[in-house]
Amino acid sequence: MSTVNQHYPVIIIGGGQAGLCVSYYLRQRNVAHLALEKNTQMHTWSKQRWDSFCLVTPNWQCDLPGHPYEGDDPDGFMVKDQIVEYLRGFAAKVAAPVMEHTSVQRVTRLGKNIFRGDLRRYFFRRSYSRGNRLLSNTGHSGIRRALAGGGSSSARRRI
Repeated sequence: MSTVNQHYPVIIIGGGQAGLCVSYYLRQRNVAHLALEKNTQMHTWSKQRWDSFCLVTPNWQCDLPGHPYEGDDPDGFMVKDQIVEYLRGFAAKVAAPVMEHTSVQRVTRLGKNIFRGDLRRYFFRRSYSRGNRLLSNTGHSGIRRALAGGGSSSARRRI
């Protein structure tokens, strides 16, 4: 078990498309930050979607920050491999600081606008990160409870 104490003004929980969008805007404003992702970037899209999956919105609506759809079928519907390619292109363009294979186990409020995240990385090593702002892109209720009410919250499931 190792402990690493690092401080970031903003910590983003989730390195998927929502987390990368937040990173895009923070980088534009020169705000130091770190995104934590329990798997790898775009893992869910590439590994947890069935092969016949396709979007239900037309391609022209795919317009991530600084990364509009540029394909030759704007009225079509991207299928899984095309979605993954589009999202990986966005990830490469954003080049967000993402710590992969890192799940958030607990969030503790240390004071006004100071949070500590207890992290689990790789082979159950423990590390700690501190931030002034903590953004959860997963909708996890335990994390939101810690952010809203103070104290700590054990994650009911890994984020």
